[in-house]
Amino acid sequence: GSPERLSYLLVADTVNLASRLQTLTKDIGCEKLFSKATFEHHSDADIGRAVEERVPAMPIKGKRLPVASYKIT
Repeated sequence: GSPERLSYLLVADTVNLASRLQTLTKDIGCEKLFSKATFEHHSDADIGRAVEERVPAMPIKGKRLPVASYKIT
């Protein structure tokens, strides 16, 4: 391809988890979800005010243990 056009491909566990959480938004009835790991990585100033509620840990395809997540507004 052209040197002016770059293409990126992301393949990793984190990307797969993000995709699976995005799919779960339809089942839970919210617009956005993020994992507990993401919540713990950021400070309250970053996302704390946006958190609506914690979602119980749910099984996620490709993960050995259920994943806890949070709804955000």
